[in-house]
Amino acid sequence: MLKFKKHIPSDNFEKARLEYCLALFEREEKGREELEKKSQFYLSLITLSLGAFFLNIENLKKLKDAVFTPHISRSLVVAVNISLVVLLLALMISLVFVLISFSIRTYHAAAPNNLVVKLFSPDSTYLDERTEKDALKAFATEYALAFEQNSRTNERKAQWVQAAGIGIFISVLTLAALTAEIFLVLFQ
Repeated sequence: MLKFKKHIPSDNFEKARLEYCLALFEREEKGREELEKKSQFYLSLITLSLGAFFLNIENLKKLKDAVFTPHISRSLVVAVNISLVVLLLALMISLVFVLISFSIRTYHAAAPNNLVVKLFSPDSTYLDERTEKDALKAFATEYALAFEQNSRTNERKAQWVQAAGIGIFISVLTLAALTAEIFLVLFQ
């Protein structure tokens, strides 16, 4: 019967594993920052759009008066009203999606709980042996666990941000249609 020697990773292997796990963790952190920036940008866009819409009540009253005059066709009036409703719904839904993305905060730190106790307490079982190799392995494990958790969190967050982006795209298209409809109302 063949017997194989148990392969014991070297210190260089443990350092390489730690560097790899650290690079993955940092990449995921960068992705998280990019998602946060995108969410903030979307929130600014939505806030600006809603603010412009509701702060111009006088313009909305003028639009209402222009739309509901006898010489405007009924189909154009319906189109303007539908566009306004779709625009507001798309903006509100996008706002909800952005706020949901902000609420997702299940990120994992790349350090164990009670770090001081685990690393410096004489009875700690965090490290099998108090060697550099075991420390490197433990740290690499923490980074790998954090990477996996943060990756799942970023995926969930990205889905909500993407949905908000689609809502904003729909609102931009609707705004373009509404602008064309208003142009037709004013110059009919």
